[in-house]
Amino acid sequence: MYLNMKNLVGILSALGAINWILFGLFDWNLFEEVFRIKLLITIVYLLVGLSGIIFLGKIFKCNDCDKKSCKKCDTPEVIKDSISEN
Repeated sequence: MYLNMKNLVGILSALGAINWILFGLFDWNLFEEVFRIKLLITIVYLLVGLSGIIFLGKIFKCNDCDKKSCKKCDTPEVIKDSISEN
């Protein structure tokens, strides 16, 4: 598997989601059990939080060209612009 920024963000976001599920259902923190060192846990939480923010930003961009909108993806912004031109 080729690990690029997009994959890393997805993996960290998924791990954060899994941790929240485990914490919500069983009051068990995966990160604290695995890492045990407070500084390391804090770093992991920061990385997961940043990944979530990056992932959230990626949701509103085109999947193919990574722009806010493009004609290929036909995002709502492009549709709105084409309606106002006519």
